Amino acid sequence: MHKQVFFDQLEKFETGYIKQAKQADELIQKQKKQLHHDMFKLLSQPKKLNSRGALAKQFDSLNFELKNLFEEWDKQILNLLKMQQLANTYQNRIIFLVFGKVNAGKSSFTNFISELFESNQVKRFTLQDGKIVQVTEKFKEGCTETTSTIQGVELGQHFLLLDSPGLHSVTEENGALTKEFVDCTDAILWLTPSSSPGQTQELDELREELSKSKPLLPIITASDILEEDEDDDGELIQFYINKSDHARQAQEEDVQARLNQYAQARNQSILSVLKKPISISVYMYRENQDAEAAGLNRLLLEMSSLLKEACEYKLRKSEQQAQNFLKEKMLSMLEKNFLARLKEVEVSIDTTLDTLDKQAKTITLDIQSEMLILVPKLIEKHAKQKDKNKLVEDINQKLNTLLNQKLSETLGKLVSEIQKISDQISSDQIKDFEDNTIEIEQSKGKVLSTATSILGGLAGGAATGAAVGTLGAGPIGTAAGAIVGGIVGGVSSAFAGEKLFVETETVTEIVGVSSLHVEESLQTYFDQQIPKFVDKAFEQVKNELKNYDAQNSALKQIVNAFKHKIENNQLEIKNVA
Repeated sequence: MHKQVFFDQLEKFETGYIKQAKQADELIQKQKKQLHHDMFKLLSQPKKLNSRGALAKQFDSLNFELKNLFEEWDKQILNLLKMQQLANTYQNRIIFLVFGKVNAGKSSFTNFISELFESNQVKRFTLQDGKIVQVTEKFKEGCTETTSTIQGVELGQHFLLLDSPGLHSVTEENGALTKEFVDCTDAILWLTPSSSPGQTQELDELREELSKSKPLLPIITASDILEEDEDDDGELIQFYINKSDHARQAQEEDVQARLNQYAQARNQSILSVLKKPISISVYMYRENQDAEAAGLNRLLLEMSSLLKEACEYKLRKSEQQAQNFLKEKMLSMLEKNFLARLKEVEVSIDTTLDTLDKQAKTITLDIQSEMLILVPKLIEKHAKQKDKNKLVEDINQKLNTLLNQKLSETLGKLVSEIQKISDQISSDQIKDFEDNTIEIEQSKGKVLSTATSILGGLAGGAATGAAVGTLGAGPIGTAAGAIVGGIVGGVSSAFAGEKLFVETETVTEIVGVSSLHVEESLQTYFDQQIPKFVDKAFEQVKNELKNYDAQNSALKQIVNAFKHKIENNQLEIKNVA
């Protein structure tokens, strides 16, 4: 019998694989710790948001969601450790799951393999109330299912067969126990009876294990037939013989074809780990001790090969369990819960940025309008003294107050702190007050062509006027008459041939103060500078939001890198689904 080949392969496991094994929880904790560090490093960065604002509450919710996820993962890791109790107990052993329906011959098969080892190397156990209980008797064999719970046998220091309840056991408990402990195994021996081989629907209950690419060896059991003959006395006798090589080959090819069809329909990945079916008869070996005819030599060779594949799987099983947990628990919850919430925050940021652009334009127009209403009053206040410096001082005070008030009303709902605007208009930027003036042309006096003619005219006129005045009013009348007469005489003399000139001059009179150029320069200043002030304040807030958006993108990159690492087997895993 080729059992030495089988034992040699077990020794390779002892010397080469055990030292390299890693525990799933260690790998999970390592990845979880790194993920926690990277994500909370970003989320914990200070934010200048108004704590009562909608966006700040969304960030708080995002942070809370992530904390809940890590707490939930910690609970699930504890559950995983409980589920791995059997695997941890036998972590230094290769574990084959003996799987099949009722009456598939699992107990007979397990007892046969046990007989290959020295009796002191065989330790049988069963599971009772969640505890491992040692038993001394061989597993019961019979025509009806005798395995109602998980039972196993330790063979040597590094091999274990786990005999599960049949898939079609009458008690519901059997199926639950199988499902609970099957994950700890390293390879699957699928026992299918020769009477109805290849019922591939049985494999549906192994779908999860097959998806992990555990090696699968189909074994057609009880490959024998009942013959009848007569003894020397003519009595009818019945006896079993091995099925012919032709019959066995036909059944093996049929089972292989069924498995191929199953893989095409359900899970093509099992083709890479599927071994060719073999036929055996433990009964015939016990009857005749012919291991070759009973197919057991071939079985041991195939199991040796399976051991090698199981050893490779064993080396990576902890990593695979970690990958399964990271993918099915952590990654799926990150994508379903955290990334969905993160998307909501991103949409809110984009919407807020669009709204800020519109608000900036509205606030700019509001401030410009209100300042244009205030300016005439301020100009009137300082126009009389033409005090431009005082005007500029008042303008600065009013403008900064209005700017900070409007910005606070709008941006204060979003951020907790707004940088105050203290930009100052300088006097040089504003035109000067100017005087309002009018030009007046006025006479400076009358000028004659010669002095004598003037005096003569005056003397003659005075004499005449005096005579007239005397007649009317005595001495006073004489004096007044002389004056009037002088004027008349002067005029008369002019008309008598002398020229009279009137000398004039243009005089500029200040009639008020002009603020036209002041108003125009202020209008220009408001048109140019107020949009800049508003945009500057809004740009600071928008840049802050863009920083948060960049943080969100970085968070997504962390999750995507985590996903890429898992989906591309970058957890020191090779060739394991």
